[in-house]
Amino acid sequence: MNSFYSLKTLFVFLFSVVILTACGDTDKQSEKEEKEEKSATINSSALERTLLAFPSPIELISHIQTADVSYDRSLSHDASRKGEFSGSTDNQALNLGVFLTDLGYACLYTENQASIDYLKASKSLTEDLGILKAFESEFITRFENNLDNRDSLVSVVREGYYFMEDYLKQNERNDALAMLLTGMWTQGLFISTELIQDDFMNPKFEVVRIRIGEQKVLTPLLVELLEPIKKKSEKISMISAELEALNEIYAKVEVIEREDDDEYLDIAEVDDIAEITDKLIMQDLSKVEITEDELKAIHKSIQKLRSIIIS
Repeated sequence: MNSFYSLKTLFVFLFSVVILTACGDTDKQSEKEEKEEKSATINSSALERTLLAFPSPIELISHIQTADVSYDRSLSHDASRKGEFSGSTDNQALNLGVFLTDLGYACLYTENQASIDYLKASKSLTEDLGILKAFESEFITRFENNLDNRDSLVSVVREGYYFMEDYLKQNERNDALAMLLTGMWTQGLFISTELIQDDFMNPKFEVVRIRIGEQKVLTPLLVELLEPIKKKSEKISMISAELEALNEIYAKVEVIEREDDDEYLDIAEVDDIAEITDKLIMQDLSKVEITEDELKAIHKSIQKLRSIIIS
């Protein structure tokens, strides 16, 4: 009898050891996978593909002036919140992207005070990110000297952005650059959809609608770009999920890019300068088929995405 109980006790003991060992191995594997997910980084090839297709913060929103709408600062991020994003490089880069688009938006309308505010906000975050010389004293001086000259101001802002992009690339800070692009693009699309939300199909918003539709090309690039790091943090995971949802909405939008042999404007046949400008803008656009329901869905999704980014 004692022998039987001894064997039974031994069996229970060995069984417990096996279970505990298996659980320990599973925990170690889970910890290893979690570390690998958090240490994953942006794919360089995906980043290059995205950069080739990506406009500057000025180009992202330059089309809104065709809609004959006034500047609306309430659509921009709160510049006074620039100090709230310390401690997270990803968060800093995301909100720097938002501020850069807001800077471009203010410059397009020659809104001097807003331009200065968003330059300061952008400068603060570039310093936090260690992007050296992006907004050094010489740049600030050039910016201030051109506050009343829109074209020169826009040129200075564009130059500052491309310096940042190049700096982050050269220093292999791909994650920060991906976050910068995501924040910049989101804010550009947010401003565009907000400005026309009360009357999406109004003929005067045609260029804006087409530019919104054209973002179908960039959305899958951003989804692919963030794929390796989407489990890096809860915030990036939420951004990635919303981009995937937005990509599904854009799947219904039809975009036909202009062919090289499409008919081009003969300027010699046009007398009115304003007409030339309008026709040149339209000539540069893709052919987009997008419904009001699709615009509303894009607007709702981009509102949610932007809210995640600036939170």
